[in-house]
Amino acid sequence: MEFEPLPFVCGLAFDIEKDPGTASGFIPARIDLGAGKELFADLRLEGFAALLRLGFAEKLIIFGGNEGRYKDETPVINRARAITQMLEYDFGIPHDRLGYFASSSNTLGNVAAIKKQIGSRRSAVVSNHYHLPRAALDLTAAGLHVPLHAAEAFILLQNRSLKELLDAK
Repeated sequence: MEFEPLPFVCGLAFDIEKDPGTASGFIPARIDLGAGKELFADLRLEGFAALLRLGFAEKLIIFGGNEGRYKDETPVINRARAITQMLEYDFGIPHDRLGYFASSSNTLGNVAAIKKQIGSRRSAVVSNHYHLPRAALDLTAAGLHVPLHAAEAFILLQNRSLKELLDAK
């Protein structure tokens, strides 16, 4: 699949957990600490890796705050930084294709940071499918008109057999 790569894509962070069994030392959290709901963060992480492997963007910049599970620890653990480490060490994404920006640890905080950092430059925002409607409202309210993409779509583009399996059902 051919794309004209975007210079960069903004990824919205998710909750993370420590895991000494991984090269990065982190894994995506299954349950959101605040809402207590399933995050599907593993799919967001896989989607981030897939979009870079597909050449959709030259660079992925993750926006996110500090992880509340470890709020009393020093140094603090920033979700965005931890996600870039997972992508680099656990998924083999080259360091120079990744970046992160520490923001508040909610969607509104991420949107404010994105607005400040990208302005009107050509980009897109990627998150989970379930998260896109709320993120779209927050981006529009902030005056940002950037395309939004579901991370899961890049997984399907990378693995056509998964897409065909979905089509068959």
